[in-house]
Amino acid sequence: REVNLWSTAVDALKEAADVHVCHRQMEIIINATRDETGRQRALIAGALPAVVGVVHAHPRDRGVQVYGCQALVVICKLSNTRKYAAADAGAFPVLAACLRTHMDYEPLARDSLEALVLLAASTEGRREKMAMEAGVDALAVASMRAHPSSVDVQANGIRALGTLARADPTSAAQCVRGGALPVLSDAMGAHRDSATIHEAACDAVHALVAGNEVSRGAAAGEGLCLEVVASLVRHIQNQRVAEAAVCTMAELAHGPDAARYALAIDADCVPSLEEAAEAHPGSAALAREAVNCVGNLAQAADKRVQSALPQRTVRFVAARMNAHRASGDVQEQGCAALLNLAGTSAARRQAASDVDVQRCVAKAMTGHGKNVHLQIWGCAAAVVIARDGNGAKLAAAEAKVVAAVMGATTAHPANASVMEWALLAIATISTGPLEATLIDEGVPDLCVRALRTWPKNLQTLELAIKVLITIAKASPVGRAAVLSSGAVERIKMLRKLNLEEPRVRRPADEFQKTLDVQAKRVAI
Repeated sequence: REVNLWSTAVDALKEAADVHVCHRQMEIIINATRDETGRQRALIAGALPAVVGVVHAHPRDRGVQVYGCQALVVICKLSNTRKYAAADAGAFPVLAACLRTHMDYEPLARDSLEALVLLAASTEGRREKMAMEAGVDALAVASMRAHPSSVDVQANGIRALGTLARADPTSAAQCVRGGALPVLSDAMGAHRDSATIHEAACDAVHALVAGNEVSRGAAAGEGLCLEVVASLVRHIQNQRVAEAAVCTMAELAHGPDAARYALAIDADCVPSLEEAAEAHPGSAALAREAVNCVGNLAQAADKRVQSALPQRTVRFVAARMNAHRASGDVQEQGCAALLNLAGTSAARRQAASDVDVQRCVAKAMTGHGKNVHLQIWGCAAAVVIARDGNGAKLAAAEAKVVAAVMGATTAHPANASVMEWALLAIATISTGPLEATLIDEGVPDLCVRALRTWPKNLQTLELAIKVLITIAKASPVGRAAVLSSGAVERIKMLRKLNLEEPRVRRPADEFQKTLDVQAKRVAI
């Protein structure tokens, strides 16, 4: 019986010529679709194409337009099937027409944008592209400009732009070209106390500039670096806003340097990051993006940006890693950030050489052995930190960095990149007073395994042989460990296979000379 009632209501809507009858029938449909059963029956009865058709047939009647937008929202919520049905029925061109024809009418701008956000968001980007083809991106921008004081229009417009930008890089770039960034900056400046607007705006900025250096530079030019940091400062106790702001700051910090300068110098973002992490100590998402932001800033070529990253930023990263040991994402970003911080400043490298900081790297690697990217970042960080001198190398031994590096090669025995970075880390650390540690951790055996597994990888061969030379030079104990590993036979064979390759021939010859010298010393 209820199905028949739905069919009757939909048929009446289709046949209605008078706009007042359309109003009544759509109001009936809206009131009857407040639960999932009603929404599904509306779909079966063909309510979606009927609503789209009526809105299209009465473009000048604001009442029909408003009811139509509200009906689309009520019927389509919580169902991809219904959203696709509306899209396929022509909802996006109709919504575009609503915005275009009634740009000055705030209730219709609000409801049209709300319907657009609901219908366009998808996991595969198809509906977003349908909306872009209807030209709604430019209309969303125009609506926001037409109603700057309306919180609802601004919030829905911001969400619409963010949704469209997430479809693909092309859509994001089109939104940027259409003026999305200036209206976002204006909305954030005009509604500083609205957490809703600032959360949505930070998310939208991230979607618009993600992976695009030109767009990130444009965002900096529109003052959005300052606005995003201001969002964090003003709403720092609101975890959702804080997470959205810090995530966007990390994306902007990818560069260009103009964006990094705006964040680090103009907005002085580092203290804000520290305060946000203290305000939300349990948020792994915020910690991950905070250390990511610091690490990205450290890649700046501008010395003024480097000066805004003091030694304490190293301790900040280490503290976040200690606070979120179970989060592989925090640990991975932490190792990458320490690499960037230590690699671009002697003072920060000295700070990173502290045993507690190096212990963070070692624990990250051992605690998340399956994360291959983390293992590579960890090995690379160990390389850079060890270059600070013998004190850093002794601290690495105390922090169990060598054991962590060895663990990386065990967890990923077939990964050439892991082996190369592991050998480079060991080669860097081994040029100091660590002979006993290297032997105890089985480094000679690791080198022989590398020689056996990658006989054609010149970088791996060269590093492995150099590490063996370092250990053999250290003492008779080191020479004995190298001899017992089977390295001599393996290197001789590789020497024959690579007669014309200097990267193998030279270290292989040096290896043999080292053994001969050590043999004479033992004889004496």
